[in-house]
Amino acid sequence: MLDLKLLLKEIKEEEYCIIKLNQDFPSYHAGQDLDIFCYHPEAMSKKILKWANPYLSDTISIDITLKNGNLHLYVDILENKEIHFRFDLYGALPHYQKLLIKPAFFESVVENRVEKRLSNDGGTCCFVPSPIDDIMLRYFEFVEWYDVRPDKIKHLEFLMAELEEEDKPQFMRKLHHYTALPETRYEEAKVQHFRMIRYVYKKLKGKTPAEIFSLFKRKLFS
Repeated sequence: MLDLKLLLKEIKEEEYCIIKLNQDFPSYHAGQDLDIFCYHPEAMSKKILKWANPYLSDTISIDITLKNGNLHLYVDILENKEIHFRFDLYGALPHYQKLLIKPAFFESVVENRVEKRLSNDGGTCCFVPSPIDDIMLRYFEFVEWYDVRPDKIKHLEFLMAELEEEDKPQFMRKLHHYTALPETRYEEAKVQHFRMIRYVYKKLKGKTPAEIFSLFKRKLFS
C-alpha cells in the first residue's frame, strides 16, 4: 500500500487542490486515481516521483504521460505493468463539451481551496475545493455525462443533499458568471444547411434545365 500521507507532506508547499476526494482517503484500492488541480503539474510530478522512488522494484514502476502540452499529466504507479494508482494532474480545466466554462474558474478553484484535516495523528491535511466550487465541479460532471453514464446521477443526488438553502444564491451567481451553453444543435444544423445550399448552388450554376434534370436523375445530390 502506498503511504499517501507522506505524499501530502511532500507537496504541502505546492498550490494544489484535490478534486472529488473520496471519503476514505488516504486509504484507496488498486486501480484508483486522484484528480489534482495545480498551477505547476511538472513540479508536482517531480515531487510525486521523489515520494514514489522508494517503492520502485522489479514489479513496481512509474510511467508519465503528457496530454494537452504540459497542462495535463498522468503519473501512474504500475504494479506488474498494470495501473496500481494514478495521479491525474491538471494545469487547466478539463475540456467539457456540453458547457462552456471560463478558464478563470480553474484559478478560482485553486485560490479558494480549503484545508481538510484527515486525521488526529498530528494534523495530516490536504487541500480540497470550497463547498461551492466542489458542488459546481460535480454539477459540470453531471451535465457532461448524465446521458452517457447513468452512474453520474450520484452527482445530482450529491447536489440535492449538500447544497444548503443559503448557498443556492451564491451557487447560481457563480454558475452564471463562469459558464455558458455552447451553440445548440439547431444552430449547427443551420450551418450545415447553409453549406448544403452553397454546394447545390455551385452544382447548378450555369446549367440548363435539361442539365439540372440530368443531375437529379443521376442522384448527384444524395
